[in-house]
Amino acid sequence: MCGICGVIGGDVARERERVRAMADAIAHRGPDDEGFHSDDVACLGNRRLAIIDLAHGHQPIASEDGSLWITFNGEIYNHAELRTELEADGMRFRTRTDTEVLVNLMLARGPAGLLRLRGMFAFAIWDRRHQRLFAARDPFGQKPFFYSVLGDRFLFASEIKSLLAHGDVPSVPEHAAVDYYLAQRFIPPPLTMIRGVRKLPAGHWLEWRCGQIRIERYWEPEFPNAAARSDAEWIEELAARLDDAVRAHMVSDVPVGGLLSGGIDSSTVVAAMVRQNPERIRTFCVGSDIEGFDERPHARRVARHLDTTHEERSVGHELLNGLPRLVRCMDEPSDPIAACQYEAAALAAPHVKVVLGGDGGDEIFAGFDRYAAFKWVERYAALPAWLREHVFGPVLRR
Repeated sequence: MCGICGVIGGDVARERERVRAMADAIAHRGPDDEGFHSDDVACLGNRRLAIIDLAHGHQPIASEDGSLWITFNGEIYNHAELRTELEADGMRFRTRTDTEVLVNLMLARGPAGLLRLRGMFAFAIWDRRHQRLFAARDPFGQKPFFYSVLGDRFLFASEIKSLLAHGDVPSVPEHAAVDYYLAQRFIPPPLTMIRGVRKLPAGHWLEWRCGQIRIERYWEPEFPNAAARSDAEWIEELAARLDDAVRAHMVSDVPVGGLLSGGIDSSTVVAAMVRQNPERIRTFCVGSDIEGFDERPHARRVARHLDTTHEERSVGHELLNGLPRLVRCMDEPSDPIAACQYEAAALAAPHVKVVLGGDGGDEIFAGFDRYAAFKWVERYAALPAWLREHVFGPVLRR
């Protein structure tokens, strides 16, 4: 996890100091290094968490011809393959970082290069030759990208607090976002809780040029008709794809561990890690002493079975004391499970720099019990309007 920020336009001499303040506000995202780049129009900032090429990954970094400057948050898992292709086209590299591969891919392929990326990312590239900023967010929105427009200035950052640290972005609540969160427990893009601050939707790119914003979708899921297969064939393909995904996520120059609750999702991910790594994997679990809410016994059994180096900790009332820190980290309200994730990350941090977990499994495989209600919603919607409004409606309201 790194942190990116920047300002395009305005008084650059003044904005340089503002961008430093923006970077300081997200120092927790990148404790290993900080870097800045500016010219007569743009100021870019970066806070780095070093994962690949620890010694030579200082950001922002320039493309081969020096025309593009990038500040990048994330990891490109197929960067070695892309580097080989670009080298075959005559490009030369100064580092082993995925960041340098990314900026040169954008130089060579433009927005079409986004479809070649395998990874999680949010980045901004300043094109000084054409005086434009190009930014993009990964297909699933794993990495955040917030922005604000102040007259002739365009501000961007990894977190809302970084934009507020600039000093000119007012912290006025966005009532529509509050309404969405209270009704649905999430805030759809481009809204945020702060009026005037927007988030780039997942799978989209953004261009800022001459004071104008252009946003386009570059990716959306496809559901092609698949040939009939047996359960065994589907299971075999799923296992292969899971192993491939875990293998890609373990590409790192630093130790990688796993968050292990003992549930299906995290246990499956950790099992795949163990199969593919000759070294013993470190796993981490937090639990509660309240009966019925403690996952530690389940995690312990899985850890013994997979022979991991397992760490666990009980959390209780201290969760309440940590809420101010959690709220500051999150920027916007989220699911209450975030409190447990925060404690699990704190447990893992002294031992490893990267952890894999099972988050996202319920969304991908429809594991939430609320998904079972979809069929009843469809049936209700199929009823005549008069029946819904005058018969079922009053009953439901009562």
